[in-house]
Formats: sequence, structure tokens, C-alpha cells
Amino acid sequence: MRTLLSLALFVAAFSPASAQLIGYSRFPIERATDTLNGIDLDAPMSFKGFGMYFDGGSYGARFETDAGIEITLFLPHYGYWSDAARTQLQQPVVFPHKRNGKYIWIEIEPKSNANASLLDAIDSILARDELKRSQVTTLKRVRKCVEDRKPLKEVSERIELYKRNAAVAAGG
Repeated sequence: MRTLLSLALFVAAFSPASAQLIGYSRFPIERATDTLNGIDLDAPMSFKGFGMYFDGGSYGARFETDAGIEITLFLPHYGYWSDAARTQLQQPVVFPHKRNGKYIWIEIEPKSNANASLLDAIDSILARDELKRSQVTTLKRVRKCVEDRKPLKEVSERIELYKRNAAVAAGG
């Protein structure tokens, strides 16, 4: 529950410093290409769940390290995407993170070393054979989204709804 509340606070705001996210925030966005400064994806971890956040359609995959540290992989909905991400239909991938007492977003750049580390971490979880069939299916879908950056079906279904609502709000 604490993770959900923390994520709700994060979702309320973004910073304009990102390539794939538009900015609303007082929280900075750090773009990760080589490492995930402060997040250890090499630590053994398990998949805890996947679900929608009540911000208009973002999704999150929750993981926990063997040391009990929760890590959330956040897939923001279309309303948070930059114009470039919208044009290319390229799903941003973000880790909410607290560093030095302050919240930041760590955005994983596509085709980067950080993205490869994330894929390796997901592969390690899948290789352990500890998951239920439905969890394997879900985690494979999340992995595919991280790899090719095509939005999940759940996100794609909401894109047209978002566009219609934006057109109505703009008077069109």
C-alpha cells in the first residue's frame, strides 16, 4: 500500500528534463543510459505483481530484492509522454526512486546499457521458475514492452480515449 501511495505522489508530477516524458513536476527526472544510479538490478529479486495506477492508466510492475527493497518499474500512460514518444508510440520506462531524501524519476533510455541490465534482471527472474503461469505471462509482456518500447495492450487501448478526451478539452 505504501508503494501505491508513493507512486500516486510521483504520478502527480514530472520534470521537463526527459526525452520521453513531458514535465509537470517539482521532482527531477534523471535519464539513465549506462547505470541506474542507486538501483541495484544485479541483486536477486522476485516479481511481486503488476497493476494499474489510478492516474488515467499508468501501469507498474513491482519487484522485491532478497534484502526486502521494493523496486517499481513504472510504465506511464500516454498523457505523460513527450511529443517524440507519442509520434513514435514509444513507451517510456521509469523507476521512481528516493535519493538523499528526495524523490526522483530514473527514466531508462531505450537500447541503453541500463535497459539491457533491466532486461537481464527480468530474465533472471523468469529463469528461476518460481512464478505461477499467469505471472510468467505478465512478466514476459512487461519484458517485451521494455525491450521494444511498444506500449502494452492495456496502455494502447487507452491512447485513443486519451486523444478523444484531449480533443474535446481543446474544443475540437
